[in-house]
Amino acid sequence: ILKEKQPNLPVEIVVMGKSEIEPLMLLPYPVHLLGMIQKPEDLAMVYGACDVFVIPSLEDNLPNTVMESLACGLPVAGFDTGGIPEMVRAGLEGEIVPQKDAEALANGIAQILGKESYRTAARLKAEQCYAEPIVAQQYIHLYKSLIELA
Repeated sequence: ILKEKQPNLPVEIVVMGKSEIEPLMLLPYPVHLLGMIQKPEDLAMVYGACDVFVIPSLEDNLPNTVMESLACGLPVAGFDTGGIPEMVRAGLEGEIVPQKDAEALANGIAQILGKESYRTAARLKAEQCYAEPIVAQQYIHLYKSLIELA
């Protein structure tokens, strides 16, 4: 869909993790299969080299991959699934579209590409919501509130 709508858009696809090669070779773009990436610094380099993280999950709670991409300043395009819309605000850190709407996902990807404001907002979201001191303080607040209830 993206290729049909924007045939001159220079796109390459990077795939991390386990995947079947045959379906990926049917895509109208060059595909780079990286396999499993073990080292956090290597993972950060891959995220940093990309322009958009696409998560077409139909079921997911709070995916670490979204948090990792945001921490690397990589905006996210994905479906309105589980906790993803809580992690990514449409129009700011990425684009969230209705489930199973492939055309909307393609439009979201195109919307993100080339706009630096998404990258800046993605990194800021990670710093404000997912940094270790922030999360630790949230746990402390939770534990204190539970103790007060007891």
